[in-house]
Amino acid sequence: MCRPRTVRPRRAASENVTPITLRIEAIAASHKCRSSRRSAFAIVSGRVRCQVRRSVLGMAARHRPTSDDRRSAIDIALSGLARGDDLADLAERLEPLHPRNDTFPGEVLLDLAADAIDVAGATRQSPIEFEGIRDRYLPEAVAHTKAQHRKSTYALRAAAMLRGGVDPGLLDEVQWWRSDDLWYWSLEALVAYVRAAADRIGEPLESVCRRIAHDRGITLTGDVGPRHGE
Repeated sequence: MCRPRTVRPRRAASENVTPITLRIEAIAASHKCRSSRRSAFAIVSGRVRCQVRRSVLGMAARHRPTSDDRRSAIDIALSGLARGDDLADLAERLEPLHPRNDTFPGEVLLDLAADAIDVAGATRQSPIEFEGIRDRYLPEAVAHTKAQHRKSTYALRAAAMLRGGVDPGLLDEVQWWRSDDLWYWSLEALVAYVRAAADRIGEPLESVCRRIAHDRGITLTGDVGPRHGE
């Protein structure tokens, strides 16, 4: 019987280890363990990739998120950001909404991130600088492996593609992933772009979140304090 290894990768003494960091590692370890039981022939032939895609599509068909689920995801994410909640707290509250082997609420969070780019007023002539965006707006980011950095980058780029009217092909991308965590990297992208928008337009996070919610016809139910300007 294959068991996830209990020895964790070494980190620098100054690196912060948060509960969500350990959660992401646990997800990756679990999938790696299951993958090790598959034959080399199945991997080479592409059967594993097809199995993952069928699993994602099948689960999505059987457990389609409802409109209430989507509104809950939007409210949790934007209300939390408006309050100034940290990334780990937001992730902890959103994770229960994520069905196993499903992209939800990842696609919802990416749409919100695209809305934040709109609020920022980014254009071809005045773009949001992508290089170093995580250093500037996600100092608490948990990515420390090559695969995790790739996923984080994909989510950031996917939001920009959505804002530009290009389908980022979520299923084509996540079928290659060994861990079911698109929702988390999409949350990181949302946090980064909301903070970038607030920085560019010189308004607090609360104002940016309220504008995004208003454009979607949603009233934030969380305790986010008085409206900006009141």
